[in-house]
Amino acid sequence: LIPAFEAAVMMSKAGIPAASAPLAITADEAVTLAESFGYPVALKIASPDFPHKTDVGGVYLNLQDETMVRGAYQAIKDSARFYNREATIDGITVSPMAKPGALEVILGILTDPQYGPVLMFGLGGVQTEIYRDVAFCLLPAEDEELTALIKKIKGYPLLTGYRGRPKLDIDALLEAMKALARYAFKHPELDQIELNPLLLYPKGLFAVDVRIFSRV
Repeated sequence: LIPAFEAAVMMSKAGIPAASAPLAITADEAVTLAESFGYPVALKIASPDFPHKTDVGGVYLNLQDETMVRGAYQAIKDSARFYNREATIDGITVSPMAKPGALEVILGILTDPQYGPVLMFGLGGVQTEIYRDVAFCLLPAEDEELTALIKKIKGYPLLTGYRGRPKLDIDALLEAMKALARYAFKHPELDQIELNPLLLYPKGLFAVDVRIFSRV
């Protein structure tokens, strides 16, 4: 598992906006980073032993000041040790809070031993595990196939202005799909890429959490 802060940089280079998530090793570093971004910020544990950060108390959001950042930093470390005293903790990432008004989706690449890279898309965040509303598409794929992939999920109406909601930027989503596919073919050493949640807005999108697994 590539560290989250490195994975975010990789996606930004691929052309997909991703949360800048530098690593803090101390509470003082976390405060310095938070103040460089401006409040509010989010703190998240960086550890290969905790793939689901929220489940182990490894995520604190909407932190408004230094006191909250210091408290969250210590709480995350204490919680991690409670769940697994032997866990490897690289540090704690600090990132600015994303703006509201988005739909959480998941976008990713899986590598099938027979077919190669496969694109995955669906509802993201906690919805991924609750509803499992996810569809897949073999790569490479034309625009028509990517559009069909988006329409496959049951939650597709949420992207198109369901019950007065704003229509979301499907064009930006298509561009992100193509960028991710290009990146996967350019880097065959990567086994899996997952953007979850990827925040889809009426204009643009933004990857909050990036997980990348490498074979090397």
